[in-house]
Amino acid sequence: GLAYANEGSANGGAWTDPFLELVAPGGSPGVTNPFIVASGNNLIDIVWSEGTGGLEPNVYHARSKDGGNSWPIQGIIAATGSSSQFPSAAVDQTGGVHVVWQDPDHFLSGPPPRFGGTIFYSKGTDTGATMTWSTPIEISQETTLNQYDAREPEIIVNGSWIQVVYTEFV
Repeated sequence: GLAYANEGSANGGAWTDPFLELVAPGGSPGVTNPFIVASGNNLIDIVWSEGTGGLEPNVYHARSKDGGNSWPIQGIIAATGSSSQFPSAAVDQTGGVHVVWQDPDHFLSGPPPRFGGTIFYSKGTDTGATMTWSTPIEISQETTLNQYDAREPEIIVNGSWIQVVYTEFV
């Protein structure tokens, strides 16, 4: 499952009890790799990987607009059909959520045929009651000279620039 806890001046410096369960525990592989980011105006965004019943994990998102007291916006970012993992998120000045994640099940060409990681990106726009997500795009494109295994992305928004870093393995 996915749990959320809050500590702050509104709580007299104490952690909330009990923790808020955002996603109930499910079957394997369940919820993994949660990532949380806070921005102005009491916005908190969480992204995570989740797969149940033996299904490959997808990337999910939840947004709180009241500093973590409630989480009315929750949903899937992309149903990729493969094992989406290690999401990272950043929020821009307009409240747009930028998310990257790793898909380790991408086929890499060249001898011998092998699978490796690919990094994908999607942007979420808050439409009031839901988030609308852009079609995921691959940002770690393989070329004849670049047949690397891309893993563990991180993202930041710096003014109007979106910057991503990730590791590559041969």
